[in-house]
Amino acid sequence: MIKAVRFLALGSLLLLSACGGDAPVCGDGRVSGGEQCDDSNAFAHDGCSTTCQIEVGYTCDDTFHCDPVCGDSHLVAAEVCDPSVGPGFEQYCAANCMMSTGRCGDHVLQNKAETCDDGNASAADGCTNACQASLGFTCANNVCDASSVDGTKTFASLTAGERTTLCSWFIGALGGPGAQNTCSGVTYTNASVSMCASNIVSGGPSCTVAAFESWVASKGSICGVMQSTDATVCN
Repeated sequence: MIKAVRFLALGSLLLLSACGGDAPVCGDGRVSGGEQCDDSNAFAHDGCSTTCQIEVGYTCDDTFHCDPVCGDSHLVAAEVCDPSVGPGFEQYCAANCMMSTGRCGDHVLQNKAETCDDGNASAADGCTNACQASLGFTCANNVCDASSVDGTKTFASLTAGERTTLCSWFIGALGGPGAQNTCSGVTYTNASVSMCASNIVSGGPSCTVAAFESWVASKGSICGVMQSTDATVCN
């Protein structure tokens, strides 16, 4: 009977030793208690916080070495860019997030992010300041074109053929002849090319083709053109 009591006492002592122990110490290089990491220091911003929790933007391996996670939308440590942050996404950032590989306006086309890059920040020359082709413009090799009509000509000086060409471009930019577009609950029906050509001087006899094309581009959308309150597209 005495031996049994001694056995139980020894078992209880071992159990208490295993469950009690010392409280976890953050910075001792051992993960214990509620710690997620322990990199043997008490510094923050290195992946493992001062309370031994993995910091946002980092991942830690089983040796408790922590590294930034490239592509998680957080810029930490030596990262200078992130493929999921800002315009261009992966086209503007190296795979390790340590080097920016481009930007809109550098005259280098980033294929997945840009449809054009003409090297400037103007939004009315066919390529927007977000490096996207403007409404009505087509871009190739970083050069953007609207209609083939001479941009320096005024509406009043256009020949019948040039009016048709300009109107074909304009109606095409809005969705094509006879297209219907609804903006803010109001449905607009685009005039036919021939009707546009017969009324094109209403844009202002002294208005130049280039000014008209830039005006369309500056609106940025079909609804922007349809809902414009501009009395004339030329100053």
